[in-house]
Formats: sequence, C-alpha cells, structure tokens
Amino acid sequence: MNTEVAIDFLRGDKTTVEKLRYYADKEELCISSPTLLVLLVGIKKADAVKQFTNSINILPFDKLAATFASKIMEECKEKGVVMDWKDLITASVCLSNRAFLFTKNRKDFEHVKTLKLV
Repeated sequence: MNTEVAIDFLRGDKTTVEKLRYYADKEELCISSPTLLVLLVGIKKADAVKQFTNSINILPFDKLAATFASKIMEECKEKGVVMDWKDLITASVCLSNRAFLFTKNRKDFEHVKTLKLV
C-alpha cells in the first residue's frame, strides 16, 4: 500500500479499513521502507505507527528495487511523464517484490507498465 492508504487506515477511514481487512484475509499486507519513513515523520502518534507496522511486512528499497526504479525513470523520461519520488520508490519496491500496489491514486502509477494495481 502507498502512503495515502496507510495514512487513511491510521486515521480510521472506514472504507480504507474495510478494504485492508478484506485484502489482509487474502494476501499479506506490506509497505515500503520509504513509506515507513514518511509515516514516522508525518504522523504525530508514533505508537499508532509502531502498532500498525508491527502487523505488516516492511519491504526494503534495495539493489533490485533501485534497478526497477532506474527502468521506471527511463520509461517516464521517454513518455515525458514526471513521477513523484515517493511514487517511484513505492512502484519499484512493489515490482521488485512482485507485490500488488493498493493505492487511491491509480493515475499516478498507471504509466508503470508491469505494476499491478489494486
């Protein structure tokens, strides 16, 4: 899931909570390590973030993810698309782990060819 979905969940957004519960029953939930950073910096309730992240996997931005990120950047450049760095890293971590991305902002990721969106 990307940052916006995680924040909505932590805020108790009913729709997001229901969707995450649905997917948690079927799949493993995870976030990227950069998403964790954004949550830790941006959310005042550190205990809520810690509790949330104790129940999900944190996927690292590693060498393979960096390789995917460079390919995404090349594709964006060819298409004239500007991609936010957080979205770039989130997409590359998902691709490197063969994970689906649960996002509310599908348009931000639709140009990434092989990324599977929920």
